[in-house]
Amino acid sequence: EFSTEVRNFASICGRIAVYCSEKDIALTKASAWLNLNDRAGAKAGKLSGWLKHPRVDVIDTKDVPGAWFDTRHKDYTEHALDDMRLQVWFGHSANQRTRVLQQTMLPPRYWKHKNLKNTQALREAMVFRHMSGSFKAARDEVRQDIEQAQIAGDSPRTVKLENVLTELNLLEEQAGNKRP
Repeated sequence: EFSTEVRNFASICGRIAVYCSEKDIALTKASAWLNLNDRAGAKAGKLSGWLKHPRVDVIDTKDVPGAWFDTRHKDYTEHALDDMRLQVWFGHSANQRTRVLQQTMLPPRYWKHKNLKNTQALREAMVFRHMSGSFKAARDEVRQDIEQAQIAGDSPRTVKLENVLTELNLLEEQAGNKRP
């Protein structure tokens, strides 16, 4: 029934992303209590096999780092928001979100979240791009901020903004756009 509902939604929506993790203790316990069986999203590979639809992306979040004593439910929040921003703000499909996702090689194919080292620069690049309306305008704004930081002698801010500029360029390449 879950796979039927997702397919029905997919026919209405542009894209659907289903986030799942076998390590999500909160959802696993709640599903066992409510449904008396395993939840649909317990295994990404299994779920991906059920939900074969071109507009449904199954994303495994089990490898997102988190506290070992936590329920593993809220650990993915910031990472999911990064992925959702790429979908909602920019309309990227999963194969255009390779800054945050990687596809598994063996069938059934699904996506796994990458553990990025500099997520803050990526987040700021997305916000700059979203607020400015284009990659070019965002790059111009970041370059202007870099100049101001350099004039002020603020080396940490300069490095931070240079990282944001790098992420902007990577996001644009990933979107399939060529830089002017």
